[in-house]
Amino acid sequence: SPPPSSRKVLRYEQRQAYVAHTDYFNYKTSADHNWDPRAGGTNRMATLFLYLSDVELGGQTVFPRVARNASHAALHGGPPSAPPAKAEELFANASWEAKLTRDCYRQFAVTPRKGDAILFYSQKAGGELDVMSLHGGETTTGRDAAAIARDRARGGWKDSSRALPP
Repeated sequence: SPPPSSRKVLRYEQRQAYVAHTDYFNYKTSADHNWDPRAGGTNRMATLFLYLSDVELGGQTVFPRVARNASHAALHGGPPSAPPAKAEELFANASWEAKLTRDCYRQFAVTPRKGDAILFYSQKAGGELDVMSLHGGETTTGRDAAAIARDRARGGWKDSSRALPP
């Protein structure tokens, strides 16, 4: 069983979002650790989000490099579209938050529903880091969004600490 420190509660309120990021560390992040799983090192392998609340609108976990296809659309909000006006009004058009919001309605995104979970991998089977795992969290337009995140590394559970961007 993983230690409790491997769990993080993510909570964000209206006008807060998580900038798109990967959960793995680049191979050469530091000289004091081998981050390359292909060469016997350890790195973050998988992330699990368990959604703790329903939200009125927004709060999606978006994967900006993954196109929304027909099967995604059936599960998560329909075909690609423009964000609702209520979401678009929150941020300046050129901001990273506005781009992330647009991505939530055009790319693959998971809408939070209390009790649902998503699991995604940061590495491919051979240990190569997967750039398609880039993900972010959209702001909510009403109620706060909350989730528990757990990261699994090859060789052990690791903390996942992500600060909200300024």
